[in-house]
Amino acid sequence: MLLDLREIPEPPEDIFTSIDEDSFCIFIGAGVSRLLGCQSWDELNKTIIEECKIKGWISPQLYDEYLIDKDKKRVLQKCRIKFIKNNEEPRYFDLIRKSCKGKQELIENYNIYDELKQIPAKYASTNFDLLFANKFIDKYVIYKNNEFDPDMIKRGVLYQIHGSLKDNNSIVLTTLDYTTKYNIQNYLNFLKKFFNDNLLLFIGYGLEEMEILIPFFNKVINKSCLRSYLLQGYNKKRAVLLQDNKDYYACLGVELIPFDCERLGYNLLFNIIGYWHRKIQKNCDVIYNDLNQIERLVK
Repeated sequence: MLLDLREIPEPPEDIFTSIDEDSFCIFIGAGVSRLLGCQSWDELNKTIIEECKIKGWISPQLYDEYLIDKDKKRVLQKCRIKFIKNNEEPRYFDLIRKSCKGKQELIENYNIYDELKQIPAKYASTNFDLLFANKFIDKYVIYKNNEFDPDMIKRGVLYQIHGSLKDNNSIVLTTLDYTTKYNIQNYLNFLKKFFNDNLLLFIGYGLEEMEILIPFFNKVINKSCLRSYLLQGYNKKRAVLLQDNKDYYACLGVELIPFDCERLGYNLLFNIIGYWHRKIQKNCDVIYNDLNQIERLVK
């Protein structure tokens, strides 16, 4: 066992209370969809850069520069401009869709979204794929800018805060996409209230986007009594980062919940969420047995 970490950590007790008080949110990042075979942001970035090279829109030298540029949003913006200039913007979105398909074997046998969907929570995600969204009735998936209402945040609803594949114009990937999205006042008001009024559990997300950190940090400034947690796996190679990461996230008001993924890898998240779901069933008063019951709660 790595550094006395458990493979399956226990859920914090205040999660049970927050569920009963309807103040529990699961915040889902790209790491969750990657478990089902979706490309990472780096992989998508490389795919789009390679397409530009294949089309002859960039030189080999510029290709190399794009690959080493750490600002992925900027590179994707430059690439998208080239797709538009060459009247091939639909191809740009085709590559994005292909990156989000996942692998059927993983989807059928290790679908963490099946477990997440059974937990009574408000859901927010930076993912624009449909792997989780397809488990909801359409009216319970929010991704359009004008639908982010800070006064109508409900349990059993998925908020795709960076858009959805159902609407190309809603997808947030490039510099311009981020600049546009994070200058919409009702959207920012929604994020501030969402973060401040709920106990947050981050899964597959490292709080690396400054755009999200700013409205999230409002929770810390206001000294919200509702905590924030981050589930994160560690193997022997990454163990050296553990204490540093604990200290870093603590200064952001987030308590790190590490787990030992040395033996089973990051797919262990599937087992952890399944275990936590069973614990929630035993410890929470809220009644939920199936999708219909959850939907009745949010009507």
